[in-house]
Amino acid sequence: MARGAGGLRAVFGGRARQLEEARLLAEPVQVLTPVFVAELDRVADAVPWIALFLDTYERTAPQLDRWLADLFTPGRYGELPANLVLTLAGQRRLDPAHWGDRGRLVADVPLGPFTEEEARQLLHERGVVAEPVVREVLRLSGGLPVLVSTLAANPGAAGEANATAVERFLAGESDPARRAAALACALPRRFDEDLVAVAVPQDGPHAVPGLYDWLLELPFVAEPYSGRSRYHAVVRAPMLRLQRTGSPQRWKAAHDRLAEAFAARRDAAAEGIDPERLWAEQPWRRAALDVLYHRLCARPRIALPEALRAGIELFAQRPSRARHWARTLVDAGEDADNAVLREWGRDLLAAITDHGPRPTAALGLLLTRAELTDTDRAAALVARAWDRFRAGELDAALSDHGRAIAVDPRSERAHQGRAVILRSLGRYEEALADLDRAEEIAPAWAWAVRERGETYRRMGRLEEALTVLDRAHAMDPSDAVPLGSRGLVRHVLGRPEEALDDFDRAIALWPEYAWALVRRSRVRSVLGDPVGALADLDRAEELNPGLPGTEGERGEVYRATGRYEEAVACYDRALALDPDYAWAHGSRAAALEALGRIPEARADLDRALELDPGYAWARERRERLGASRAGS
Repeated sequence: MARGAGGLRAVFGGRARQLEEARLLAEPVQVLTPVFVAELDRVADAVPWIALFLDTYERTAPQLDRWLADLFTPGRYGELPANLVLTLAGQRRLDPAHWGDRGRLVADVPLGPFTEEEARQLLHERGVVAEPVVREVLRLSGGLPVLVSTLAANPGAAGEANATAVERFLAGESDPARRAAALACALPRRFDEDLVAVAVPQDGPHAVPGLYDWLLELPFVAEPYSGRSRYHAVVRAPMLRLQRTGSPQRWKAAHDRLAEAFAARRDAAAEGIDPERLWAEQPWRRAALDVLYHRLCARPRIALPEALRAGIELFAQRPSRARHWARTLVDAGEDADNAVLREWGRDLLAAITDHGPRPTAALGLLLTRAELTDTDRAAALVARAWDRFRAGELDAALSDHGRAIAVDPRSERAHQGRAVILRSLGRYEEALADLDRAEEIAPAWAWAVRERGETYRRMGRLEEALTVLDRAHAMDPSDAVPLGSRGLVRHVLGRPEEALDDFDRAIALWPEYAWALVRRSRVRSVLGDPVGALADLDRAEELNPGLPGTEGERGEVYRATGRYEEAVACYDRALALDPDYAWAHGSRAAALEALGRIPEARADLDRALELDPGYAWARERRERLGASRAGS
C-alpha cells in the first residue's frame, strides 16, 4: 500500500496532484484499495499462489472485517486474482452480517487440540524424544498447540507453559480485575450468574461490574446464556493448573466456597423427594456430583471416602447414572493433579463401561480396594446383591445379603433384600423371619412393611396382606408400590373398582410403573374398557419392551372381547419369548378351544401342566375337555 501511495504521488502533478492528495486524505481506503488489488493482480501473474495471513483476528476484526468483506465483493475495488488465498485466524467465527452472502468463498477450519500423533511429531521435530518426557508433555498439554509448543522448548517449564497459554486466551483484556475474574470462573465445571458471584465475590475489593455478561462474550465460553455455561476444555485446563500451582491456599478456599454453594442447591433440590430416590432426580444428582467434585479438588485425600460412599448409594438407587459419578472422580483427579483420584476414576469408569449398566464389577472394586466402614461395606454388598437378583443370579445374591448381615447385623436393608429373594424362591417363612428382623431394627421403615404385605399376597393370605399394605401406604403415601400390591389384592378379592382406584393412584405417583400398568389393564378389561386396557399394555411395552407377560395380557384382552385369532397371535408371541410360560399355554388353550381347535387346546393344557403340575385351572379345563371328548 505504501509503494502504491508513493506511485500515486510520483505521477500526480500540479493541481491534479493536490486534488488527489486531498482525496487520499479524505478517503484513504477508497483510494488505496484499488491500488492494492491492482498490485496483487500484477504479482499473481508471476507466482503460483498468493497467501495472505491475518492472526488474532478477534482483535483486528472491528477495523478490518467490513473492508475485507468488501474486498471480496465483485466490482467493488476490482477483481481479485483467482490464485489468492486469505487466511483469518481468530477465536470467533466470521460475522454473518458481513460474510453471510459470501459463504461459497469461505471454508471454516476449526482448530482443536493436536492428536497424539501430531503432538508427537512436533515434539520429535523439536528434539524431544525421551518417552517419559513425551508422555508428561502430552498429559500436561492436553494437546493444546500453544502448550505443546511451549513445553517442547522447555519440557520442565509447565508453569511457564500454563502462563503462556492463559496469556494467549486473555490477550485482548488489559483490566487486571477482569483477567483475575476470568481465571477464577474456570473453577466450576459449569457456571451461571450465581456461581460467578461465588467464584468472584462481588462485595470484595476485586468486584467487577457486569462480570457475568462480560464472561458470556468471551470466545472460549460455550453454551452462553444457557444457565450452564462452561469454558472450552482446552482453555480451562491451563487456567486451572495456573491457579492450583500459583496459590494452593486460594485454590482450596475457592473450591470450598463452590462446594458450599452446590450443597445449598443439593439440599434445596431434595425437598419433597423420598431419600431412597434422590439419585434418580437430575437436579439433585447434578448438584451432589458438583459438591463431590469441588470437595475432591480442595482436599482429595479427605474427600475420597465420601465420594466412594456416594457411589455406593448411587449404585443402589440409580446404577444407570454411575458413569457420571466415575467421570466426576476422573475430572477431579485431573484438575487437582492427584494420582489416587485419577486411578480410582479411570478404573471405576472402565469397570462401568466394560459391564454396561450392571454395577457388579465396580462394586467389586470398592469392596476389594477401598477402605470402607462396616456400614459402607454392607451397603455395597446389598447393592451388588440387588444387581445379581435382577440378573437372575439368585444364589450369588443370597450370598451377598448373607455377607452383608455378617458384616453389619443391624443392616435392615440386607434383611429386607434377603427376604425378597427368599420369597421369590417360595421360602416364605424364612422371608417373613428376615422381615421381622428388618422391622425390629427400623420400625418406621415403610419398605420392610410393604414387602411383608407383598409376601402375604403371594402366600394367598389376602386379608392379612390388605391390612399390612394399608399400614405401609399410611407410613409412606408417596410410595407407589404398596398401592400397586393392594390394587392386585383387591382385584383378586373381587373388588375391581377399588383395585382400579389403587392402580390409578400408583401410576400417578410413578408414571413408569410398568408392573402396575399391566395389572391395571387386566382390571380395565374386567370393567369393560378394552381400549384403556390396550393403552396400558402399549405403555408398558414402551417402558419394558419384549416381556412375555405384556403380550400374554394383551391376549387376555382380545380373548375377553371375542377376538380369538388375535388373542392366539399374542400368546404365540409371548411363548416365542418364553416357551416355558405355563400361564400363556393355558390361556392359549382357552382361545383355541373357542375357535374349535380342540386337539391344539389339549396339547397346550398338557404342556401347561407339565411345566406347572399345580396349575389347578389348567387341570380342571383339561379334565373337562377330556370328558367332552369321551361324551362325543
